[in-house]
Amino acid sequence: MCWITFGFAWGLFEGVFGKEVVGEEKKCVAKGDEKCVFEFRIVE
Repeated sequence: MCWITFGFAWGLFEGVFGKEVVGEEKKCVAKGDEKCVFEFRIVE
């Protein structure tokens, strides 16, 4: 389930900023974490 949210957020950020974005999943409920946490950054 996290990958659906991750992919949606990734596409949203690229669309909003108009730049290439890379992301990483830091925590995942499916892996036993309390919540899903993603980190994104704009590629310079």
